[in-house]
Amino acid sequence: MEEIQSRALQFAIAAGLKPQMAYTVRQTALYSGVPRSTLYAEHRAGRLKFKTYGKRNALISVSEFDRWMNEN
Repeated sequence: MEEIQSRALQFAIAAGLKPQMAYTVRQTALYSGVPRSTLYAEHRAGRLKFKTYGKRNALISVSEFDRWMNEN
């Protein structure tokens, strides 16, 4: 089995989520333990990038969350 390099992806799998390239804000909060309010605040401050779709939906890529974790 191939070793997973992404810390975010490792956390997501450990939390019982299937491997994906991006997760919703709610899923990211679940696997990381970072409150949704903090994720949104970091996004508003320009420190965490979301991919938005529709009016009320956002995804955070595992690579972006890894980058953010390494900087904080």
